Amino acid sequence: MVSNPNWINPVGVYLFCYLCNRTKNDIDMANDLNINWKDGVGEVTDQPLTVSPGAGSGDAAVSFGSVMNKGLDRTLELEITTPKGVKKTLTVNQEGCRQAYITSDGKRWLTSDNQVYGVLKSDAPCQCNGTCLISYVRPDGSITYTPSDDCIGVVLNAQGKRFMIEKYEDLNESYVTAGAGKDSTSIFYWGGYGTDQTGITNYDKVDGSDIRGYLKPESGSYNGTPNLSANITAWTSGALSDWNGKSNSEILKGITTGGGSYTSYATIGHVLNTFLASADAKGYDDWYIPSCAQLALIFMNLTSVNNALSAIGGQQLSPSKAYWVSSEFDSNSGHRVYFKDGSVNGSSKGSRYSVRFIRDI
Repeated sequence: MVSNPNWINPVGVYLFCYLCNRTKNDIDMANDLNINWKDGVGEVTDQPLTVSPGAGSGDAAVSFGSVMNKGLDRTLELEITTPKGVKKTLTVNQEGCRQAYITSDGKRWLTSDNQVYGVLKSDAPCQCNGTCLISYVRPDGSITYTPSDDCIGVVLNAQGKRFMIEKYEDLNESYVTAGAGKDSTSIFYWGGYGTDQTGITNYDKVDGSDIRGYLKPESGSYNGTPNLSANITAWTSGALSDWNGKSNSEILKGITTGGGSYTSYATIGHVLNTFLASADAKGYDDWYIPSCAQLALIFMNLTSVNNALSAIGGQQLSPSKAYWVSSEFDSNSGHRVYFKDGSVNGSSKGSRYSVRFIRDI
């Protein structure tokens, strides 16, 4: 719904569109404006958003919320025909099917890079061809780009890495079972305090030089320094170079006690064992605890992942919690990612954090 009555009027709509070089072009856009995909197809969802033009004579930037969209992971061009017959071509950079849009008077205003581009005349099927940032897993294990409550998980496909994220967390009955008789069914020890786990590489640095660093969130800026690269090709050393969540978890399955005097909470390995033995695993025996790099990639796409989880009736990863990873710091510490600020660092194996499982797909 449009929040500013001056934005839409009975005579027509004036909207400033931006080309890829950010040059403004004033386009007279009435309700019968015809915009077609020139290259490829896309699909928008039906969630309305609020448009708020800034103060002034109409040349202020438009602010809007952003939602998931299922489109092509490439640069598309829109061919726009105004009521006067004037054609203009605008470039829209779609990134991993994350194209925002705004709804007004039954029209969908396509947006990119926080700028409004135009109206999509009609819906078209998604043609991601395996490149969408987000997809969903049906009960039979097949992939779909249409979310529904019966989907069993969300697939993240980012920067060449692809894995399935479990639909729930401590809402799973297996978490309750694993934490029975302990102080919590939602936070757990890494476990094995005082023991260096053979088979899991120790990383006493996050990126090879710093013992602590900050990841860039999906939107917004870093919440601290030093900044960890948002490009995973730069993760060549330290805990961020560890993509071995699956093999790490095979070791962690054997760590079922906290170690030392840590006895009040279950371990993440015990939770994984309990989960795999339950119906919560949906018949799959290959779930594991993500490594530092794998969970960091989830954090950098957290808004999209959480929107997707909500779209299938799942449990969002908490933006205020810390989550364990399967990467080890040393005999007394494991690594964790704090979703509140994106910090990554080692923490005592006797600390208590959440855990979410993933699997390769």
